[in-house]
Amino acid sequence: MNGSYHKLCYGYNSHNGFYDIENVCQGMIDLFSNAYNLELPSFENWYVHRIDISFVYDLENQENVSNYINNCRYLVYPRRKTQYFLNECVYFAGSRSTLKIYNKFLEFKKHDYKKLNKFDNFDIDNYCEQIKGFVRFECELRKKKLYEILGEDKNKVLDIDIEKLNNYVVGDFMKLFKVNDNNICIVRSQNDVKNLLYSRYKDCKARRLFGFYLCCINDGINNVKEQFSSSSFYRNILELKECGIDFTQQAFIVEEKIETNVKFVDFMPFVNNCKYREVV
Repeated sequence: MNGSYHKLCYGYNSHNGFYDIENVCQGMIDLFSNAYNLELPSFENWYVHRIDISFVYDLENQENVSNYINNCRYLVYPRRKTQYFLNECVYFAGSRSTLKIYNKFLEFKKHDYKKLNKFDNFDIDNYCEQIKGFVRFECELRKKKLYEILGEDKNKVLDIDIEKLNNYVVGDFMKLFKVNDNNICIVRSQNDVKNLLYSRYKDCKARRLFGFYLCCINDGINNVKEQFSSSSFYRNILELKECGIDFTQQAFIVEEKIETNVKFVDFMPFVNNCKYREVV
């Protein structure tokens, strides 16, 4: 059995969701039982082979969402290819899990608008106005990844620890952003990065790291990675990361690139002082 209980109940999954996995599983069982006239066992006897964990933030307008997603196209996840679609999404697919950042309004218009527009009792215009500005961070966790996080004997519905899964997903996105709990106070502007490096390291090392940083901004991390040995590349990344230097939206930190009509969005999800509200 595979599906979105949220969508089955409401027709959408942008907000007003369900957060109790036992209730969700029992609800899915009841829906399938009624639809196909079957008597299925209760949720205590079911195993979970996939869970999608998501967080949604309201960036207030579509321009902010599009700019943020377009800026994130330079993010890199180890051993995964960055897949990017203009204004719509950026995602990192793996065999055990997949990270996605996407424009919820455009995703709804593409996949669900025509379906819900047929129902007279659903105010689709009001709903579309509500979700303009929503950006969704989603992690699809498959069976082997659930085993890895929870343990091989902990994938029954009753054994699922949602808090543990939520913490893993947030940590995975922070790894993508090259941010951890020790460097939440991040540095973005070119001058601030330069000043920080020269205050932290001797001139020779600061000059080397700043040159590497500028290459990442101008050429993209994937291109820079091909120019360095693996050990040098990851050592430089680690040293920049330990200083709290931001690698998100990196192509647009250099001031000259602001003139390309792509704007930097002052937004970092999953932190207590986040500028924009999380949607539940």
